[in-house]
Amino acid sequence: MFSTPDSRAAVYTTTALIMLVGPVNFLLFRVMFDSFGAPYAFFVSQGVNFLYCVIGGVALYPLMWTWDGWRLVPDYGTIDKGMRALPQRKFMLMAAMDCAGTFLAAMGAVHTPGQYQTLLNQSLIPCTMAASVLFLRAPFSRNQYFGAATILAGAMIAISPSFMDSSAAPYSAPPGDGSSDVAAWVATCLYLASNIPMALSAVYKESKFQEDDVHPLYLTQAVSIYQFLFGFFLAPMQVTNLFLFIGPRTQCTRGLHNVGLLRLLHALSRYSPASRARAA
Repeated sequence: MFSTPDSRAAVYTTTALIMLVGPVNFLLFRVMFDSFGAPYAFFVSQGVNFLYCVIGGVALYPLMWTWDGWRLVPDYGTIDKGMRALPQRKFMLMAAMDCAGTFLAAMGAVHTPGQYQTLLNQSLIPCTMAASVLFLRAPFSRNQYFGAATILAGAMIAISPSFMDSSAAPYSAPPGDGSSDVAAWVATCLYLASNIPMALSAVYKESKFQEDDVHPLYLTQAVSIYQFLFGFFLAPMQVTNLFLFIGPRTQCTRGLHNVGLLRLLHALSRYSPASRARAA
């Protein structure tokens, strides 16, 4: 597969960098959402999406445009006309799935303990394998199935305390009250569910771009822009507090909380750390 020593060295170096950067990324993800808290989870997620667009643009656009005297003209060398003519709906669908995944992760990150997050992130592997089998008919060996099942079982064991033991929850409720348990397992399940759209997006990318020659920077930037735009459509999910119980009502959602489920969620929110801190 790797015909030259240089190609093997490049693969090994890249793998080592991924192993180094990956844990740092997970740690910073946790610290970031802990710093801003649940009320700002949506805005933090959108801020990250915006930075993707900025950083991707700095890397991509010098390859797409060049200066001809005082004029900025297209450069069809690296990013050719064929890439630019690809249907945008492909990028939009990938962006929609990535956006759903990052949003679910953002909504669940604050109240999902860091030790859970590390293992739950690994459940993306069996999710991607399952999607590959369903949609690509990809073959896997018994050892690969066993490894994926082991990862998934570990993830289930990791989140089980959120369902059964209030002392294992990220925070505890007053004696005799199980509301914090509700918040803990809802947040943990949201974080785990984020792997489903992420896995579907990965499989879709593989299936749709097997034949198309797409530069990774062009693919990443197109998806990042659409993902940032789609993120605004998810803003009502944060405003109405459907996913996390983050404290008292705001003026813009005061009327909405009189509606069935939202009223119940607000009642549960009284036991959030922010609410108890204000009461103290």
